[in-house]
Amino acid sequence: MLDRLHDTPKPGSELKVFVPQAQHFGTLHFDTVHNVHKTLDRKRRTIRSIHARLSVGDHSVPLTLWLDPTDGRLLRFAQPKRQVTMTLRKAVQPAVANLAETLQQQQRCLTTRQLAIAAGSVDLIAELTLPQQDTGPWPAVVLVPDRGDLTLNADNASVAASNDIYKQLAYALACHGIAVLRYNPPGVPAGNGRREADTVETAAEDLARLFSALVRQPGIDPQRLILAGHAEGGLIALYALTGLEPQPAGLLLLETPGKPLAQVLTDQWLAPARALGAAAAQIKSLRQTAEQALTAIYDSHGRQLTLNGALAANPLARLLAPQAGLLRSELSLNPARLAAAVKIPMLIVQGGKDLRVPPGNGRRLKQANPRAWQIDFADMTDTLVSSPLPPLSARFSLPGDRIEPALAPALAHWIRRHTP
Repeated sequence: MLDRLHDTPKPGSELKVFVPQAQHFGTLHFDTVHNVHKTLDRKRRTIRSIHARLSVGDHSVPLTLWLDPTDGRLLRFAQPKRQVTMTLRKAVQPAVANLAETLQQQQRCLTTRQLAIAAGSVDLIAELTLPQQDTGPWPAVVLVPDRGDLTLNADNASVAASNDIYKQLAYALACHGIAVLRYNPPGVPAGNGRREADTVETAAEDLARLFSALVRQPGIDPQRLILAGHAEGGLIALYALTGLEPQPAGLLLLETPGKPLAQVLTDQWLAPARALGAAAAQIKSLRQTAEQALTAIYDSHGRQLTLNGALAANPLARLLAPQAGLLRSELSLNPARLAAAVKIPMLIVQGGKDLRVPPGNGRRLKQANPRAWQIDFADMTDTLVSSPLPPLSARFSLPGDRIEPALAPALAHWIRRHTP
């Protein structure tokens, strides 16, 4: 949006903007655009003043933006009707290197292999990233994705915004001599259909098929297969572990819940309000919203949650409705109990700025299995991206964001050490 604003939009023009809170695109309509003289931070300066309206569905919010006309920096953002004003005090330093350029450079040390693995009436579309540095056999990581309509790159299939975090991780590990298999869940492009039900059991069956297919791939060492789960994918990995053949040589849990999922989802729903200092009455109301949504999922049937009556106005229920079947099967799992039963080497990776799975979850998994190793990255969020911003501001990753630079080297070092 700021890139377009730097081009001085004309009054009456419009711009499509992705609104992460709504998981939908909105329209930014520019009403007035002109330069004014204002005093900001005790300094008189020329400022580009923009009055606009952001519309998402039936909702419309008036906005006022002040920009520095020389470099396009956002100086102030306000929502007059809600008495919200934010002023930029210090610009965040840009990324050192362009993400597309980095991925292009990494392609020189890897090759990719496309796979289609039959899973009943659907196919699992997967990509195997292989090192080029020698002929193998290589250790290989099977990456279980987070919940949602995520492609094998960890992009939301219904959203244009992208930063390819799973591709970033796969490419970086391949350049460290480790193969990575990542896959599209059934029904996510470019799959060939969607099952009547997705549950933790069907997810475990998919993993078993992936492991069986992986050991038949040239260049893969069947004695050094690593199972990795990201966020709720870590919960699936814990559940599926004992049913895999061959058994993995190690387990990686990346930003994985340590508490039961109902508690994790409630904490996720309350975290932004708590971070903003919401009153006790507001927290209570949000908690009741979470309880209503989770109770409806407990009592539901089928893949999706039917939104009727008061439930149709529940924003958390609307957010979780498409994945209700999978969530319903996961709500009965206790991740700490599952982690305690793990006998193979296990590494817990936790980000300090993760509002979806806060640091207490990593500690809980470690307490359940004291033999496990744990690595913490102070600035990492739930999307494996590190940010200098406070957790509330860093919670939404943007296109072009880079994964934590020390993550892949740390994972590669642990894998080589514990799967010799």
